[in-house]
Formats: sequence, C-alpha cells, structure tokens
Amino acid sequence: MFKFKTLSSILLIFMFTIGTSLAQLSPAEQPVVDVSNNKLKKVASAIVEIQSLEQETQQQMIQTITDDGFTIERFNELQQAQFNPDQESDATDDEMENFSKTIGKLEQIQQTAQEGMQKAIEDEGLTFMEYQEVIGAIQNDPELQKRIQELIQNAD
Repeated sequence: MFKFKTLSSILLIFMFTIGTSLAQLSPAEQPVVDVSNNKLKKVASAIVEIQSLEQETQQQMIQTITDDGFTIERFNELQQAQFNPDQESDATDDEMENFSKTIGKLEQIQQTAQEGMQKAIEDEGLTFMEYQEVIGAIQNDPELQKRIQELIQNAD
C-alpha cells in the first residue's frame, strides 16, 4: 500500500477537481441546499460509480507506469525530483524522456476518468452543479453524512 502513496496522491489531486468548489467556502457562505431523499440517492449512486472509476483509474495508472519500465518507487522518485528543485535526480536523459511520455499517458488516463465521472453524475439525472451542491451540503451536515454513508453501504 505504501508504494501507491504518491500515485494515490496524484489521483487524489486530480479527483479533487471533480469534488466541490463549494467546500472551500465557509459554512456561512455556502448556500442552503434542501437535499431530497431522491437527490441524495442519486448522489450516492454517482459516488459508488465514481469510486469504482477511481479504482479502475488507479490500476490503469499503475499498469501504465510498470508497462513503461518503471517501478512505482522509481516513478515516484522522478516525480518528486521534478516537483522539488532542491532534490537532485540521477535520471538519465532517456529515463527522463520516457518519464515525460509516461506523464502524458497518465494525463490522458486522468482526462478519460474525469469524463467518466462526469458521465456517472449525468447518468443519475444530475447536473455537475447539483452534484457539487449536494456534496457541499453533505460536508457540512452530519445527518446528511450519515444518510449518504448508509446509502453507499447499501448500494455495495
């Protein structure tokens, strides 16, 4: 599990974009959203599908990295060196070229996953904005959190 930490971080960063911008607002700034049982069920169904897509995406990313000749550890080292100017890298030019190609492939996987997540939301009859509003309401309401967790658990 440890070796997937950085890769999971990449995935979580990208997944955050599918989350809610409303969560960045303080509770006082967030609009009051009346969440019907029907809408909550739709959001729960979308979340279940999104979680499945996240797992598939992570597996595709891992497979891409290993197919391109990297171990997860080595890929993570190169990535950390790329984002940290103080960290030196022992990578060869060929390895960095391959790394860049792999990053491009991962970005394409992420784009496809984002499209799939958008589709999962729309397949439930929700707009992205409606989904975001409900997610924002859930984040600030313990009762809604409990209800959504129950719906998600019952969906599995």
